[in-house]
Amino acid sequence: MSSTKRKLSTVKKEETETRVSQVREWERRVKESAVNANDLVLIMKEAKSGTPEVAFAAIHSLSRVFSQFFDQDRMRKPRGPSATDLEVEREKLDLELKVRSWLRDIYSEYVDLLFTLLGAQEPAMQISALKLLLLLVQKESAFQGRASDGGYNFENILYARVVDAVLRVPNASELLTRTLVDSYLNEYDDLRYHFYHNVVKSVSDAHSMARRKDRNKAGRSAPPDQSVDAQKSNLYQIMRNIRKLPELNYKPSLFWVTVPEGASRKGDVFNGVAHRKAFADAWLTLMRMPLTTEMYKQILLTLHKRILPYMPEPQLLMDFLTDSYNSGGPVSLLALNGLFTLITEHNLNYPEFYAKFYALFDRNLMHVKYRARFFRLAQIFLSSTHLPAYLVAAFIKKMARLALSAPPSAIAIVIPFIYNLLKSHPTCMVLIHRIDDDDSASSLGGSDAATDGAGYADPFDEDEKDPAKCRAIESSLWEIETLQNHFYANISTLSKVFNEPFRRPPYDLEDFMDHTYATLFESDTCRRIKKAPPLAATAPTTLFRPGDALQDIVDFS
Repeated sequence: MSSTKRKLSTVKKEETETRVSQVREWERRVKESAVNANDLVLIMKEAKSGTPEVAFAAIHSLSRVFSQFFDQDRMRKPRGPSATDLEVEREKLDLELKVRSWLRDIYSEYVDLLFTLLGAQEPAMQISALKLLLLLVQKESAFQGRASDGGYNFENILYARVVDAVLRVPNASELLTRTLVDSYLNEYDDLRYHFYHNVVKSVSDAHSMARRKDRNKAGRSAPPDQSVDAQKSNLYQIMRNIRKLPELNYKPSLFWVTVPEGASRKGDVFNGVAHRKAFADAWLTLMRMPLTTEMYKQILLTLHKRILPYMPEPQLLMDFLTDSYNSGGPVSLLALNGLFTLITEHNLNYPEFYAKFYALFDRNLMHVKYRARFFRLAQIFLSSTHLPAYLVAAFIKKMARLALSAPPSAIAIVIPFIYNLLKSHPTCMVLIHRIDDDDSASSLGGSDAATDGAGYADPFDEDEKDPAKCRAIESSLWEIETLQNHFYANISTLSKVFNEPFRRPPYDLEDFMDHTYATLFESDTCRRIKKAPPLAATAPTTLFRPGDALQDIVDFS
């Protein structure tokens, strides 16, 4: 049986090799003479119905043939016969017109086939179709440039179809999008510029089509439009991987379509300002789409570094960022950086910024994976010495209260953070030097609060959203003394720094930001023990001692 299979496999392989050789022979014949142009039909047939190996060879043969035709200007429509031409010349021109019109039809059929293959299941076929289509964009552009005035020309009609097709492929492989980005968009300025423009049109057309479908299906439950979801997902994957960004004085230099010698460079594709505007329009288009939560978070994570600095008008993102900031939860945390950039660098007036920021301090904050990022931003936002004492006191008290129920890794950030705030805002030192009215004792949280809490009512309102009304400045940091009795020795030791004079320099918070249970466990297990702790009062001599309950159950005799 296996022998029969091997024979069939060998026969099939030989048949495939024969058909591939035949395709290449037809290609050679067509290139040599226009008389053999009918062989294009045979190659096209193999490209449509052949095995994957034969189809692969056929589409590449057709690409080479049509590339040669464009280079030789054989795809151009001939000048029509005039009344003064001789009859023979008129018949010759008429025949040439028909041949070239037929070639254009075959070429259109070939382009449609490539767009079909762009949505194939095999990533290799998708990538091949993409590369061949972009090669045709290059050849057509050079051909049209020579046919017009010999200047620079970009065939955006075909390229717009390519961009729209890639965005709408429902099964677009990661290799397809990465190939488009790494080999083309990150390399060639004209492809990237026209990609941004085509994105806006593609998304606009998709939304218009979706609205028409909704109107046509009014009153009926319409199935979800998978092409719109695919468009959103593919666009996001492509945009986030484009690394060549338009700097302030950006000058396009590398072009997919060759710029002829002496050609004018006055178009928008040669203008860095136009590139920045196209970049901004594409990103704004993506942000207006109904993004998934993960897309939303990823955009906010990189917005202040990879989007805002390259937009000619960053103020256009004000609504997007303020809506994100007002939404609450992790999205608000991630919107902080971009919003603060607009406030400090682009004159965004946001009077409720600190009130909203204060509202983000909740119990969940101490457990989210963006905690370290949040506290890095909080360090920046609260660093100004011109902030009012009541505001700083509200943040100090809120963090101390949250630390009571936070994991040790979060408390390790809060304690040095509070210490630094007290050091830079001495007017808040009253929180740890509150004088008790009964006995004028000076302690960390008042004598009663520090002992058993009898007779002491903390005026701080932790449920109040407005830091100006929470009365934190009237309270005390009794929570810190509670943390001095924490079960984790490192936390209790660290919190005792408030019992000492404030003479030590501010903490470097980066030393505490990235702690987790894993890092705390690793540091404890790797620490050298100077003296082993006793594990029992006396060394045991038996597994069970007399009187143990298990001794009556387990019989070792």
